[in-house]
Amino acid sequence: MQNDMPPTPLAQERRSRLRRAYLDGRYSEAFPLARDLAYIGDATAQHTLALLYAVGVDGRPDYVNAWAWLMECRHAGGCLEDQDVQELFEDVEAKMSEAQKGEAMSLWLHLSNERERRVLSLYGEETLRAQVRRFEPL
Repeated sequence: MQNDMPPTPLAQERRSRLRRAYLDGRYSEAFPLARDLAYIGDATAQHTLALLYAVGVDGRPDYVNAWAWLMECRHAGGCLEDQDVQELFEDVEAKMSEAQKGEAMSLWLHLSNERERRVLSLYGEETLRAQVRRFEPL
């Protein structure tokens, strides 16, 4: 999975903590780290957050949030061709009702708009344009 956002020391430290917590099975510790990194466009964190929602950190899966974060990861370009992401996406979508799918789409659109605002404020207009150009038809 690629991460297009420029690395910062804080983000790198949080990625390291997230990886250790997730691999050690400390999901309640991994969740806020994944959420914070996912909101700034970290594709690995978006995938991890989707996994945590899908299995349910609190014991109850949240397929709406899992689907929305998988879409955000795919749309941001971080995991377009990742087979594990595709399989998780299909599994999550199969467990959702039509109403949940509509709710998930609304949530993803909100996340996508928020990501664009964050990228613009954190990294500037040129980085945002570069992300948009990747998805424009040739």
